Amino acid sequence: RVEILPKSGKLVLVDENNKLIDKLIFDHGKLVKGGAVTDSIVEKTVKLKRDDGAAFGGSGAYKVTFEAKDSSGTEVNMTNGLSLVGHGMTTDEKLNSKLKYRDGEIILAGTEKEVETKVQSIIEATVLNGTSVKEGLYIGSGTFEAKVENVG
Repeated sequence: RVEILPKSGKLVLVDENNKLIDKLIFDHGKLVKGGAVTDSIVEKTVKLKRDDGAAFGGSGAYKVTFEAKDSSGTEVNMTNGLSLVGHGMTTDEKLNSKLKYRDGEIILAGTEKEVETKVQSIIEATVLNGTSVKEGLYIGSGTFEAKVENVG
């Protein structure tokens, strides 16, 4: 299946195949409790670009900032992880997934057409092997977005 959308000149987030990202899903699959030898890492490519393929615009510069937030609006990164809550468990039964991506301001010339970041979801082996981890499905949600500001 494919859905064709009209060009609008708007900024969009796309994957490595230039497909619009509707949901950025990090599926760590099935892991054995207490059997983790290394961290579980799932990586996605995210690019910010105009949907018509044109440059960001003009001879000025642009400041781009990527940002991930959990469902309550708190920033998620390598320091502040995303809580994955156990399905059918109490709200305090969680795993922590850290998100690694290009953080800080990225300065682009207006003639550039896209900016890219790798986004990694990392569940550390120490978390996977922790005594508080129960068997079951853990799910977390949030947003990943890019902010763009013209800096002249």
